[in-house]
Amino acid sequence: MKKRLREAEEEQYRAEEDSASLRAQLNTLQQQVMSNSYSGYAVGTSSEQTLAMEKEIQDLQAQLKQESLLRQQEQQKLAEESLLRQQDQQRLAEEQSRTTSLAVEKREMEEKIAALTKKSSEEASEFAARKAFSMQDREKLENQLHDMALMVERLEGSRQKLLMEIDSQSLEIENLFEENSVLSTSYQEAMSVTMEWENQVKDCLKQNEELRLHLEKLRIEQANLLKTNNTSVQLDGQSETSIPPELVTENLSLKDELVKEQSRSEGLSAEIMKLSAQLRKAVQAQNNLTRLYRPVLKDIEGNLMKMKQETYTTII
Repeated sequence: MKKRLREAEEEQYRAEEDSASLRAQLNTLQQQVMSNSYSGYAVGTSSEQTLAMEKEIQDLQAQLKQESLLRQQEQQKLAEESLLRQQDQQRLAEEQSRTTSLAVEKREMEEKIAALTKKSSEEASEFAARKAFSMQDREKLENQLHDMALMVERLEGSRQKLLMEIDSQSLEIENLFEENSVLSTSYQEAMSVTMEWENQVKDCLKQNEELRLHLEKLRIEQANLLKTNNTSVQLDGQSETSIPPELVTENLSLKDELVKEQSRSEGLSAEIMKLSAQLRKAVQAQNNLTRLYRPVLKDIEGNLMKMKQETYTTII
């Protein structure tokens, strides 16, 4: 229990560190925005970097799909193990019913033995009144009675051992259910910490999106301002210099395209951060499920198989 609490605290510390890192990135972005607002137009990333970011997003999406598939397979495996456990419980009920039937058969055999004993006594008395038993018939009857007594003793011993084993397994199952309840409580606490961290990440992403939109708006305004300045400079300098209008138009077009590529690159960066957060959440959920339920189900399966083997051995 202490180990699980320590792991939950470590996960909380890691979530706080991630949150602090996101805040630092936001502060850096804010400083860049302020710097751009004073220093002018910033040069963005190249198209190769944009393609690399898109490829990274595709890789993250594929990894998320793979993690989701693994999680579904793990849940299916848990369902199959639960079905196996139900089947073993049904077999246990059948074994208990068989034990009851053996007890009934034992009582019937005891009644038959008593009846045979009584009948033998009556027949012996009647036969003794007429003539003495032969030694061969007497030994045969004694052997039969001895064999029946041994059979009754074996059945009684098997019944007692089976009942003790059933009680032991029932106690073990109850202990496992209690342990599962404790593990479920720990899992709920860990999930609450995870939800809190996720909410913090969502808030950071929302703030990042707002800052990105604001930065894009500033860049568009700067681009429009540069257009206006270039147009006025061109009109004022027509008499002094002979700059071709095609070069001015191409320059403005390239600057507009550069602004769009920068906005797109920042959008891709925000999407990468969002997908990374989703990936961490999926990995954490899978690890929690594996850590919580696999040991419990493994212990239950081992105990049920052991009880099944011992029951068959006792009956044989």
